[in-house]
Amino acid sequence: MAARGAPEGRDIKPATDNSTNNRKGHDMKHSTLTGRIAVLAFCLFVVPALASPKNPVERPFKIVLEETIVLDLTDFTWTAQVSGEATHLGQFTGYGSGAFNPVTGLILGEMTLIAANGDELWLELEAWGTEGPAHITIVGGTGRFEYASGFYDKVEGGAELVDVGETTWTFAAACKGVGRITY
Repeated sequence: MAARGAPEGRDIKPATDNSTNNRKGHDMKHSTLTGRIAVLAFCLFVVPALASPKNPVERPFKIVLEETIVLDLTDFTWTAQVSGEATHLGQFTGYGSGAFNPVTGLILGEMTLIAANGDELWLELEAWGTEGPAHITIVGGTGRFEYASGFYDKVEGGAELVDVGETTWTFAAACKGVGRITY
């Protein structure tokens, strides 16, 4: 039966309550907000956990450094002051020490690179002379590098003798290296 005043064959539906439509709009806004919060939580908590000490991630590593090396001729130990820039570390300063075998040319040592935020990256060095190949092993650090591992190899660089003292020689060195770091 048609409503009063409606043409024959057409039913007029009673007016709807707008609160239902408003509720749907509220639910849609609420679900969008909930979705955004879920994405934010994922980015803040899940993504960093992917590269946590429990789940380290291997990454490419490149480094450019300059150093001043002082070789003590009485016992063939060396010390170094370094600075440069490296991926995942940014600009850094640092220091190192080790020993040089004048018979074989083997240079062994340890270096610490310090990022601007204070995080340290610890390295072990094995090189053959100042112009020869060098392999550097990443053995840990502090902050985000606490459980770091990896390596880089010298791909370019060398050292120049800049001062000759009675018991020391001082070298200015530069190096570029590439490798992998896991942290």
